Amino acid sequence: MSKRPPAPGLDIQARRTKPVQPSKLGVFSMCPLRYVFETEGTGAERIPPGLMALRGIAAHRVIKTFARHPSPSIPELRQAFHGAATEAVAAQDENPLIRFAFQQSGLSALFSAEQLASACHFIRKVLARRPEAATATFGQAAVLAKPVRPSMFGAERKLASHALDMEGWADLLYKGSDGSVHVVDFKTGNVLEGDGQPKPSYLLQVAAYGVLAKEMLGPD
Repeated sequence: MSKRPPAPGLDIQARRTKPVQPSKLGVFSMCPLRYVFETEGTGAERIPPGLMALRGIAAHRVIKTFARHPSPSIPELRQAFHGAATEAVAAQDENPLIRFAFQQSGLSALFSAEQLASACHFIRKVLARRPEAATATFGQAAVLAKPVRPSMFGAERKLASHALDMEGWADLLYKGSDGSVHVVDFKTGNVLEGDGQPKPSYLLQVAAYGVLAKEMLGPD
């Protein structure tokens, strides 16, 4: 019996060459091939980020900008968000359609007035609610009772594990007054499902950060 010839376009070989990204574990759980296409810059055609990712990138940059200024005005936030979005759109790996729309009509072509207001509200809420114990971590290492690996704590901290072949950047890592370690990841969109439970992809990401932090910090 003769074998049916393979269908054209199905002979796809793609593999992961970089450490696993916690922020993409949700994508991997749905489609491993898409994970590779979204994370590999070489060896595969990378899928550029969409508007939701762009809004998140811009919001994170604004939060970092105003880290020591917890009560910026709405005009200040709008201006900073516009600048952050412009930088993100200009990135070489950005979606060309998004870049074209931005060049033609500016930020209004990408986000509605309601979405911009929502992003600014989110940023102000993050800045206002940052933990008191983490105040010193924005822009510099936190002052700890045990000055062991102080660079582990702060904003935008890299967490990595050679054994797990995984690495990522946590938005904030700080130590509470009771000695517990907190891992924070900011999300500009809704973090809950329709039933009120956290989205599994976000739980996977934060759990992975927790595992990496525990491994890097070691036993107390």
